[in-house]
Amino acid sequence: MKKITEAVVIGVKNQSDKRLFPFDNEPKGNTEICGRSLLTWTLRELAYSGIKRVIVVESRETPYLGIPSLPGIEIRKVTSEEPLANESQALECALPYIENKRFVLARDDRIDCAPILRLMMNDQSDGTILAGRIVSRKRARQYGILEFVDDTGKIACAINEKPVVPRSNVRVTAVYILTRDFIEEMRPRLFEDELSDYIARRHASVVYADKYPEITCKYWPDFLKVMNEMFRRRRKNVQRIHSNTSVDKSARFFGPVIIDDGAKINANTIIIGPAYIGKRSVIGVNCLVSGSSIAEDSCVESGSLIVNSLIGPGANISYSRLLHSVIGRNCNICSTTTLNCQPGDKPIAMRLFSFRLDRGSAPLMIASGKRIIGAAFGNDCCLADCTLMPGATIGPDHNIVHQLIETYVNP
Repeated sequence: MKKITEAVVIGVKNQSDKRLFPFDNEPKGNTEICGRSLLTWTLRELAYSGIKRVIVVESRETPYLGIPSLPGIEIRKVTSEEPLANESQALECALPYIENKRFVLARDDRIDCAPILRLMMNDQSDGTILAGRIVSRKRARQYGILEFVDDTGKIACAINEKPVVPRSNVRVTAVYILTRDFIEEMRPRLFEDELSDYIARRHASVVYADKYPEITCKYWPDFLKVMNEMFRRRRKNVQRIHSNTSVDKSARFFGPVIIDDGAKINANTIIIGPAYIGKRSVIGVNCLVSGSSIAEDSCVESGSLIVNSLIGPGANISYSRLLHSVIGRNCNICSTTTLNCQPGDKPIAMRLFSFRLDRGSAPLMIASGKRIIGAAFGNDCCLADCTLMPGATIGPDHNIVHQLIETYVNP
């Protein structure tokens, strides 16, 4: 059986899905975490699993900020003139450039795909291969559930999307090994419906990936989960300080800390690892940075406190206290505090816009299931003298002064 060496990576942006607000107006792969974009981390995972050629499909409306070049892997960018609403549309764009009979399909935020793909590639099937995970019967209604031809649970014949009465308790994972035949036989419908019809005709082999953690970005706090996973992979107690940095002798580092090229660390600053300080970033006097990733060209001015937060490129933060928060690109934040827990240690709910346009524009409250969450700032926000309650979200391109923000600010 020929080894699979080709992959298609897509960044689908569904206009009606607001779960990732305030970062829903661009591909997830643009988010920079620990010095690399999510797209770059995904491509590295594909390279680790033996992929030699990758087709990256983007939309001209929401392009990637940059396609990296990696040693040992050929990367080709394909641009769609129309917005990519689902995987089927992206696969149609990629079809002319797919050279092999079988290929891997993954989204641009699958930083966990290498061990899953190695498991799938060990399967001896020469057709479609799916990765499944066992869930409880109660939670099975929330996922695409596999239906099997027999009780062995190895050959799937259908995918039932969020069924009322699940036929099994095995959900499908969004990493696939597909064939060219699938794309050639597709009709202009949802990807899940087309895949279900295809495996009803051809069947698909199923491997189980329960022993590997699944890390995806469905809501904005998931970016912090990805950041912590990147830190976990670098858990070795090693401090890497680039030779072309400026570090004041009174600065103190504890634990695994990475200071990248051109960064400047000023007097009396404390950095507690795991932490990453990006290229050409500046950490001012008397700052404390703990368990956070600060992207390139950012500035954290004097007296700021950054704890377990993700700071985007070009951000400027002064005299602020940011706890368990996600800050977009080119934000200016002054004298602002984000709170990260409810009184009595109650679970936090995040108020988002409705997931589908047919439900109108009324906000929808969801339970995050977490007890510690800060706030999210969309790209190009300017805030001064504000306080944000746990789970608050600020849409992109907002200027806000002297306010208490309890839930969200409309985009």
